[in-house]
Amino acid sequence: MVVIQLRAHHERRVTLVHRQRQNDSEAYSYALKYFRDLGRDAGYTAVNDRRIDYLFGPTEAVLLRRAEVLRDAGVGQMDHWPLLIEVAL
Repeated sequence: MVVIQLRAHHERRVTLVHRQRQNDSEAYSYALKYFRDLGRDAGYTAVNDRRIDYLFGPTEAVLLRRAEVLRDAGVGQMDHWPLLIEVAL
């Protein structure tokens, strides 16, 4: 599932919540119009080689220092792993 909440120019809230892969890709593409996917190169974050965790940031103005999926940090019955992003301003 992907949850993205963005504020439009007139402060109207746009919410995209999808559980299907096709709709996930539509929401993802929409987010990339305005933001950069900081964790894209870190790899999959869930079982079955799927990414379900995302961190979006400004397209410029930050230097991405580190993007890593912490596969050894799962707790209990988690079905995905934490995504660690380190940036420099």
